[in-house]
Amino acid sequence: MTDGNGQGFGKLWDEAILDPLNKEKMFNLGFLMYKLLMGADYKSDKSNEHIIGGFAELLTEAFSKVSDDVLPDLKRSLSYDGAFVEPGIWESPQFRVFPHLLLEESLKKGEAQTLLELLMIAHDLEAYVRPNLLRIVWLAKLSTENPTILYSFSQLKGDGEQGSIGYGIDGMIKWLNSNKSDILSTTEKEELIQFYTSIGTRDIPSSLLSELRNWIVHRDFIMIDGGVIINLHPAESAKRIQATTVQITELRRTTLGLAALLKAFNSMFLASVVSKVGDIAPSFIKPRHRM
Repeated sequence: MTDGNGQGFGKLWDEAILDPLNKEKMFNLGFLMYKLLMGADYKSDKSNEHIIGGFAELLTEAFSKVSDDVLPDLKRSLSYDGAFVEPGIWESPQFRVFPHLLLEESLKKGEAQTLLELLMIAHDLEAYVRPNLLRIVWLAKLSTENPTILYSFSQLKGDGEQGSIGYGIDGMIKWLNSNKSDILSTTEKEELIQFYTSIGTRDIPSSLLSELRNWIVHRDFIMIDGGVIINLHPAESAKRIQATTVQITELRRTTLGLAALLKAFNSMFLASVVSKVGDIAPSFIKPRHRM
């Protein structure tokens, strides 16, 4: 493995596709992606290694059991020809990391960038966190409940709306606390439980993470000197939060670390899918999609 460069990742990608039920190879792919995304901020952490190992276990279990009837829907969905589109799954990681690097350079100069940091938080939650949390629940159910659950069904609610971050967190916590999760090692199970129950920060509780994306996207905040007030309406029931510029920076960094773990999962997930259905890279411009 050529640690830290694209050649090493390409080699591990090829190995994972050729041997997708090999947990170690799948783990190596995800772990390298995580290290590449964290860059200079990467620190050796056994907890995160066990979390990625748990993801690898779920992937190998699910794709060893998945029904062939599920694959056409999976291929259509990830090729952008299905019932919905998930832009983040195909974005190059460089587009995710570079804006954060620019923000960090600005902060070093003493320049507050609270608005831009809020927008980055919303983007990372919607593009990388929410859909991958839903994919993980789908894999857990494929592994231990029903190998015929369609991918699109797992991502969409009955009204056609995409599932929420809260659904992904709550669904996985319920699964992890059941005996179905015994397919994981004891350590993987414990670390994943800790991961899912601690998503968020001390200053902004994890229960609000599922709502934070909506508050930012719908401009439900006001900038004030030294910070921001989030969730302004409905006025009588708003969970109004006041956060300092420092707290928003820490929340962005927390979200970045969370997204890096889930983008690592994303790379393993795509390798598993490609091994089953072949090349699924979408064609972005098709006659029926033009204005």
